Amino acid sequence: MEVDKEPSPPPKSLCPMCKVEVDPEILAEFKSQPKQRIREQQQFCESHKVRSALQQWEQRKYPKIAWDQFETRVQSLFPAIEKLLIPDAPSYYRNTLDGILASGKAKNFRLTIDGKGLEVITCGYYGTKGASLMLDAVIARFSRSLRRLAATDRIVKTAGVAGYAQCVLVPELAMRLVKQDMGVDDEEARQIMRESMDIGQKLNPEANDVVPVPAGLDGLGLGLVAQSDDEEEDEEEEEEPEEEEKEEDKENEENREEDDKQVGDIEDKKPSMQAMQSIQAVQARQARQKKQSKDTEIKG
Repeated sequence: MEVDKEPSPPPKSLCPMCKVEVDPEILAEFKSQPKQRIREQQQFCESHKVRSALQQWEQRKYPKIAWDQFETRVQSLFPAIEKLLIPDAPSYYRNTLDGILASGKAKNFRLTIDGKGLEVITCGYYGTKGASLMLDAVIARFSRSLRRLAATDRIVKTAGVAGYAQCVLVPELAMRLVKQDMGVDDEEARQIMRESMDIGQKLNPEANDVVPVPAGLDGLGLGLVAQSDDEEEDEEEEEEPEEEEKEEDKENEENREEDDKQVGDIEDKKPSMQAMQSIQAVQARQARQKKQSKDTEIKG
C-alpha cells in the first residue's frame, strides 16, 4: 500500500548575497532583470536590508527626524553638555571611554563611531549622518574648552579633543535627543540607541554614502540617496583615448606654467594666511599633475 507523500514545501526566497529570506515578489522582480552580476546582487542585498530597517523604524515608532531643525535642537542642549565639562561631572560615556583606555584596547586610539571596542558608543537611529552633524556642532562650540581641559584631564588628553568630543559629548547629546523623542529616561534612551544602531546606519548614513532605496518606501522623509544610472555608467567607463590624453597633457603643462607664475607672484609679496593657502593649493595641484604625467608615461 502506497503512502501519500506530503507535498514538498515551496522553496524559500533567499537573498543571493546574504541568504536571508526575502519577499518572493521583490526577489522575482530582481531575477527578471537582465543584469545580475555581483554588483547588482550587492545592491539588491542592501536594498532589502533598507526595506527591513524602514519597517522596523515604523514598528518601533521612532520619530520622523526634522533635519532642517536639527541644528537648533542640538544647540538647545548645549547647556546640559557644558555641565559635563566640569571636573568630576558624572557621564556614562566618559566612564565607558575611561574603561576602554584603561584596558589597553585603545593604545593606538583612532576616531571611530562604531569601531572595535567602541560598539557601545553609538548615536542610534540618528546614524552616521546625525553623528557627523552633532560632532561638527560640538567641536565648533566646545573645542576651546576641551583644549583647556586637556591640560589637567587625563582622559581628554589621551583621547584628544576630537576623540573626546566624538566618544563622550556626541553620544551624551544623542542620548538626550532620544529621551526627548521617545519620552524615556537615560538608561532606556541608551538601550534604544544600542538597539537602533544598525537601523540608523542604514537609513541615516552620511551625506556622501550611497544607499539603495526600495521603490516607494521613503515615506519617513529620511532623504536616502539612490545610485543613479549615470553613476553606474561612470563606474564602467573605459580609459580615455590617446588623443584625449595628449590634450589633457597639454592642458596640464599650461596649468603648470600658470601655477608657477602664481606661486612666484605670491611669494614676492608679504606672506599672509590667504597667500600661504594659495601657495599650498597650487603646489598640491602641481603634485597631482606630476603624478598623473608619470602614470601616463608608464601606460605608454
